[in-house]
Amino acid sequence: MKDRQTVGIEPGSEDCRTNPEHARDAAAATSTAKGTASAAEADRRPNWNRWAHISEATIRELVSLSENIDPDKVEWGRGAEFGTAPAESQSFNDRLFVAARNAGIGKPLAIVSGPSENPTIDATIMVEEFVAWAAKNRWRLPAALVEFFGEYNPPYDPYWDSPSASRSVPSKWPWGDHDTRLLRQMDAAAQKFWSLYDPADPSTAPTNKDVVEWLVTQKVTERTAEAMATILRANDLPAGRRKK
Repeated sequence: MKDRQTVGIEPGSEDCRTNPEHARDAAAATSTAKGTASAAEADRRPNWNRWAHISEATIRELVSLSENIDPDKVEWGRGAEFGTAPAESQSFNDRLFVAARNAGIGKPLAIVSGPSENPTIDATIMVEEFVAWAAKNRWRLPAALVEFFGEYNPPYDPYWDSPSASRSVPSKWPWGDHDTRLLRQMDAAAQKFWSLYDPADPSTAPTNKDVVEWLVTQKVTERTAEAMATILRANDLPAGRRKK
């Protein structure tokens, strides 16, 4: 029989296999540790009552939300300067790397604000566009993020959605097959407001205000909507107030 001291057990002590009380204490300690970890994880979850009403966010914020972590509770340290979060998981940093390199001119994630060439993790993009892109890449996403920003379904518009509405066949944009959510929204505005425009009758032209207000109902930001309305405006229309 081996001497108890040779296997790291003090004389007179008993391990969990021979002492039920020790076994219960060990099980309780393990359960407490798991509970503490679960509580800490739950404490970092996003406040969806707030984030559900945000249409644009930075790359770092969106990656945080995709990992079910509140952006304000990510442990960045000094890593944010280099586009990483060393204290976070490998999955978090992999997503950060991939998202940043898929944002910019001619890439799947259009930049709303910030440099379009070599964007940083602080560049702003559309939440819906990010969620659609992430889902296409088979990222596992929090149910709340998909529920609030999943498949885009614009609100019903009596003019645009009625069976009798005049619609022309959509055409390819001049730059070919490249497509983004905002391009589709601008195309929809062109079809809705400019398909019946008659250059000989300026009164048939929509006002920029009408175009902007409609685009905002389609979840386009006001600043972007104003730019779209200006781009769509016919070149031959006189500037200034429309004559009554």
